[in-house]
Amino acid sequence: MSVCYRPPGNETLLSWKTSRATGTAFLLLAALLGLPGNGFVVWSLAGWRPARGRPLAATLVLHLALADGAVLLLTPLFVAFLTGQAWPLGQAGCKAVYYVCALSMYASVLLTGLLSLQRCLAVTRPFLAPRLRSPALARRLLLAVWLAALLLAVPAAVYR
Repeated sequence: MSVCYRPPGNETLLSWKTSRATGTAFLLLAALLGLPGNGFVVWSLAGWRPARGRPLAATLVLHLALADGAVLLLTPLFVAFLTGQAWPLGQAGCKAVYYVCALSMYASVLLTGLLSLQRCLAVTRPFLAPRLRSPALARRLLLAVWLAALLLAVPAAVYR
């Protein structure tokens, strides 16, 4: 089968032609819709520089689009695996790709949680919200999110 995927028994869902075709179709659909969508978000938010700085919510959405776009850029590898039933990059590539997927997943979850917390505070504590708009605070929060995601994704590379 593949160095990257070892089935637990004699037959798995990947051994069924219909499952591989369905997975390929979903991955291609996600890439065809997600890459332009995330690309537009990155393009529109990365160039937006208001006089008082980019709002924290916009910065979080920008980083969320970057994290999601990273996984979507890897979909051709997963499509190649599903159609050819062989991993094209070997063991090291397998670990790296799954690490990036886990990194993106953790970053997306943490960024979404931070965005939710920011919106909750903006609604429930409107007088506190202006103090949370500091660019330095945004940089520290984003650094914490990405460092946490980098660390949380390590088991995906180690145990894959």
